[in-house]
Amino acid sequence: MSLAASVLIGLVALAMVALAVFEVVHVYGEGGARLFFWPKLSHGYEVAPVTRLAVAPWGLLLVLLAGNGLAIALFGHDLLGERASDYKPWLFSALVPLALIHLIDYRRSVVAAVVGLVLLTAGAAYLLNLYAAWRWLPLVVLALVWSLNGVRAVHADRTMG
Repeated sequence: MSLAASVLIGLVALAMVALAVFEVVHVYGEGGARLFFWPKLSHGYEVAPVTRLAVAPWGLLLVLLAGNGLAIALFGHDLLGERASDYKPWLFSALVPLALIHLIDYRRSVVAAVVGLVLLTAGAAYLLNLYAAWRWLPLVVLALVWSLNGVRAVHADRTMG
């Protein structure tokens, strides 16, 4: 693997970590630790950060899919360092998280939030079972709670105003 491919892989990993840290710090600064688990959503100021948390897993998936597609297109290696040549499925599959982020965070679509929760649950259950990666279960449960709270937040936003 070339040095440029290694640098791109490192940059994608750094972007994922930076995105996660930025979201956590920003949400914590706006409403405290209770927004991460089960917010009341009785005030409008709680809706926006909770909705941002709901799209955080989709943002990470977007960076991962687009980064993998770019690595394949530019260097002929995927993010795992294996040779690959077909980058188009990776870039096209990045459109799904991009659409969900737009619909949930900007359009406040309840249907998109529910679809996102169902997709995240099904995908996580499939991957946990396929790879027997049960040690990642607490992180998956946290992402699912964020997504469920996103459904609640989008619904609360629709009913409040």
